[in-house]
Amino acid sequence: MKKTVISPKDICTPVGPYSHGILVEGGRLLFIAGQVAWGPNGEIVGRKDFETQARVVMRNIQKVLEEAGGTFKNVVKIVNYVRNKDDYPLLKKVRSEFIKEEPPVSTLIQVDSLMEEDLLIEVDAIAVID
Repeated sequence: MKKTVISPKDICTPVGPYSHGILVEGGRLLFIAGQVAWGPNGEIVGRKDFETQARVVMRNIQKVLEEAGGTFKNVVKIVNYVRNKDDYPLLKKVRSEFIKEEPPVSTLIQVDSLMEEDLLIEVDAIAVID
């Protein structure tokens, strides 16, 4: 798979770990369903703790990627649903632990609620696997 980051010179530099565009040639598409901070037995991990929940979510995405033969380098789009947009600095911190280079395109959406009251973040992603 060939992946090219698109960064037009005449628009704002990204304010977080994301790219404005990703051009992909070749590979297979992997669509990752919205992941929340559920542990292996369906329990909420990090109840009311955004940073812990964000880390669990990213680990869950990582496990799906690995099962499909990929890594975070293969992610081309990520959508973050958060209960409180003020948690964005913590999200940036946690994402930078998992996404080291060529960050994907990204969207951040603040929502009133998620599937369960104590869930604070949900993330879905699209990856291209060689």
